[in-house]
Amino acid sequence: MFSLRQPRICLVLLLTVCMLGVCLPAHAQQQSRRPASSPAPRGDENRAAQRQTKRRRASGAQSRQAREAARRRQREQAVADLSEIAASARTLEDAYYSTQIQLLAADALWPADPAAARNLFRRAWEAAITADREEQEESERDTSAGAMGHVTTMRGAVLHKATRRDGQLAESFLRELMEGDKEYAEREASRASRGVSAWREPSAPMARRIVFARGLIQQGDGERAAALLAPALEEGVNTYLIDVLLQLRRHDAPRADALFLQLLRRTRSHLEETDANALLLLSSYVVSPTLFVAVDQSGAPMFRSLAQATTDPTPAPALSPSLRAAFYELAAAVLARRAAQVSADSSDRETPALYFALERLLPFFELDAPALAPALRTERDALAARLDAAQRDTLLKQRDVQTLAAKNPSDPLRSIVEAVAQEKDASRRERLRLHLVKEASRRRLWERARKLAAEIEDAEIRRLANTFIAVRQIENLSDAYEENDEDDYERAAAFVRNADAPPLARAWGFAQAAALAARRNKPERASELLDDAARFAATVENGSQRKVAAYTMLARTAARFDPPRAWELLASLVRAANACEDLSGIEANVEIIEPPPTPESGQLGLTLEADVFSFGEVFATMAHLDFERAREAARSLGGEEPRAFASIAVARAALERDEKKGASRTSAERASKPGS
Repeated sequence: MFSLRQPRICLVLLLTVCMLGVCLPAHAQQQSRRPASSPAPRGDENRAAQRQTKRRRASGAQSRQAREAARRRQREQAVADLSEIAASARTLEDAYYSTQIQLLAADALWPADPAAARNLFRRAWEAAITADREEQEESERDTSAGAMGHVTTMRGAVLHKATRRDGQLAESFLRELMEGDKEYAEREASRASRGVSAWREPSAPMARRIVFARGLIQQGDGERAAALLAPALEEGVNTYLIDVLLQLRRHDAPRADALFLQLLRRTRSHLEETDANALLLLSSYVVSPTLFVAVDQSGAPMFRSLAQATTDPTPAPALSPSLRAAFYELAAAVLARRAAQVSADSSDRETPALYFALERLLPFFELDAPALAPALRTERDALAARLDAAQRDTLLKQRDVQTLAAKNPSDPLRSIVEAVAQEKDASRRERLRLHLVKEASRRRLWERARKLAAEIEDAEIRRLANTFIAVRQIENLSDAYEENDEDDYERAAAFVRNADAPPLARAWGFAQAAALAARRNKPERASELLDDAARFAATVENGSQRKVAAYTMLARTAARFDPPRAWELLASLVRAANACEDLSGIEANVEIIEPPPTPESGQLGLTLEADVFSFGEVFATMAHLDFERAREAARSLGGEEPRAFASIAVARAALERDEKKGASRTSAERASKPGS
């Protein structure tokens, strides 16, 4: 039985079902249009990328911090090692090695701790005094060697390195050296007794300054060289000074020109000391930068090539008009003063030199300072009247000489060829011919060297001559096969394989061929050629410096393209070094062919100097790959001196890296400044 509410309930249920029927299909359609996996909103995506970037940056920062911490530990270890090595060196009985070790330790320590390095330099200087004194005493005992003068070899070495690091410290060393220089006092006394030469040589102390300045110029340090040269200007014009100024000018013209201008001013204030020869020497800087000119007491012109002109072909920039004008004004004043003195003096002693100076310089006056030329022409004519025609003609013929270089260069081997032709003794003649072959092969005159070797009659000496040629060709192997041919390494290897050369030379040749193969991206072939090189190195006699040199060369070569192999070769080097009783670790060359122990056998050996054989440098090379491992290898050396030199090289490599980074950073900061 139903109540009145039941129909109403049924109606509500019916309406509900109908509404669900309409809504469910629409909802299903919306679900079908929505992708199965909707992408995250853009904001979430960006946040995820940012988190990943932060993680990478954090990881990179941690890695940089770890590398910096490792470098810091290496620096601290390097500094500690250098201090320890220097302290141990002070107990060495041999003052020469004591000086060398302390000196190299001081120079290596400088980038990290200049104050401590300065103290080491001073200790090295003290050791150098002892070393020089011992050498002096030995030379005085050896009467067959004759007098050697005042020995300053090791003090010179300390002064050379100190000059590069600290000019003030070097200046104090130089003053001490000059004060105790007995040779200087003797030379000055001799100079006073014979008068000033036409070439006006400097005093011994100033000559020392010039020598050390020349070394700095060769190292590219014009600033310190100029500072060292400044006091030398006080002595006035001399050949050494003009020569070194011209050398400096090829590397740092502004500093050289500033010093030359100071020299002009000094000369102007000392006109009474400036004669025709002084002016001619001074003029070399302006009109003949490859040649010195002077006139001797007999009135004959003399010529001398400048040292820098024969060793440095780099052209120097043109002189500024103001500097040229300053020279011509001074020259005119000197010439006018000396001409007036000659006219007042009945002696013709300086007339030829003054006339020659006027004739030589007048064309340059007419070109660069024409206003000064008329008065000089008048003075020239007056002087010409005081000379006889023959002497005048002789001077005129040589006034325009600008170079001593021959138009047709002579045979560089001529002197030895003439000695061979004049030698009557057959044995000495054969040795001279061997020397001729050595010199020809040193100059890379290969065809001529072979022809000269064929002329040697003694079969053994002829074979030795051909071996010299082969070794020199192996020395130049990398240059000979650098034409970028794909098979250059194979041709180089074939040459070495067929060469009649000792094991060390053949190991060197195969190592160069391996490097060529690595350059051609042939790692497997490079490894095979390195194996060939190692086999020859192993056959070099045990306990010899040649064995050490062979593994030194191999390790340095392998480090460029096969570091794992380089470490194996370094271990072989350590074993070879520990078996060599006479190894110092500072040798600059290697005797590839040892002469027999007989009198007059010097020509039968062959010694070469090449950077690849440098014992210390191989440890520096390996330290760049792995500091701790290289340090451990150096410390495993048995000899005290080799261990010290190798350890210094390792420490230097770690500290130089920071020095170079600092220099690069400083250069970048300068470049970023406005107006740089």
